[in-house]
Amino acid sequence: MPRPVTKHARSEEWKPVTLIEMKKFLGLIFVTGIVQKPKLKLYCSMKGIFQTPIFPQTMSRNRFQLIQRYLHFNNNNAAGTNKDRLYKIHIILDIVVNNFRTNYIPDREISLDEGMLGWRGRLRFRVYNARKITKYGILVQMVCESSTGYICNLQIYDGKCGPLTETVGFLLEPYEGKGYHLYLDNYYNSVHQTNELLQKLISLWNNQSELWITERHDRRGKKVEERRGHFS
Repeated sequence: MPRPVTKHARSEEWKPVTLIEMKKFLGLIFVTGIVQKPKLKLYCSMKGIFQTPIFPQTMSRNRFQLIQRYLHFNNNNAAGTNKDRLYKIHIILDIVVNNFRTNYIPDREISLDEGMLGWRGRLRFRVYNARKITKYGILVQMVCESSTGYICNLQIYDGKCGPLTETVGFLLEPYEGKGYHLYLDNYYNSVHQTNELLQKLISLWNNQSELWITERHDRRGKKVEERRGHFS
């Protein structure tokens, strides 16, 4: 059974969040991505070596932690009937992804790859990949602008995604028939997939062949294999 809440518990200090407070909270979250520290509590530390003045000036530590603890984007009562494993964040995720896709037009060179959001807690769709620096976490498949790394489109792997071709099709749909040059590794590539991408995505200049090069490297970064060919 859960322990009873005492009158001195921090949760008893809760009060409704205002719009200004939420903007401040999100702004501080963005700061943590720029000024990186090993533990969140260090941002509120008053010790000179760890001090980040913008945090205590913007919001108290207790208030920040309370908002972080109770932050929700959906109704928990929907959990019993909704089979979507991302239902808690789908509303905000759709808004964010739509903004990524519509507010910026990437350069011609784009890349299809995956990243890992580090997470070692309990999660049904947490994945493990021994070849990644971050071995445990949430797998995110995304299309990025090659020159800047800007995320143009993304999909979170929830353990129930369809065939890989469907994932690739969803991620690249906004860029079909617009002359983009796509870079991807062997995991996302196949003869069938390549033919579809050539028809939907890549415009061949002057109807001439384009050269592709695939390289493999070992852990030390030394090239161990190189393959060359042409799209006809």
